[in-house]
Amino acid sequence: AMPGNDDLCLIQGTRGLTALRWESGEVAWEATWNEGDLSTGRGCVTGDEVLIPLAEGGLWRIAVATGEILERQAWPVSQGPLGTIIK
Repeated sequence: AMPGNDDLCLIQGTRGLTALRWESGEVAWEATWNEGDLSTGRGCVTGDEVLIPLAEGGLWRIAVATGEILERQAWPVSQGPLGTIIK
């Protein structure tokens, strides 16, 4: 874990990503995807970001510390949905 982020537990659901604080269990932040969009595989923490594959939204980059959506990278629908980033 990166300094300042090691007290967070990330929980990925089909409709969003939630960060909980290890010590207290309180919600630090929540990031939700667009209505009707679903995650299509497990995300991956890389440095201070989380990469999440989504059915309609391609690949989202989310800041671990804040939950800010940093980028939404498009993915061609003709390629089919992205799956799990790392196995």
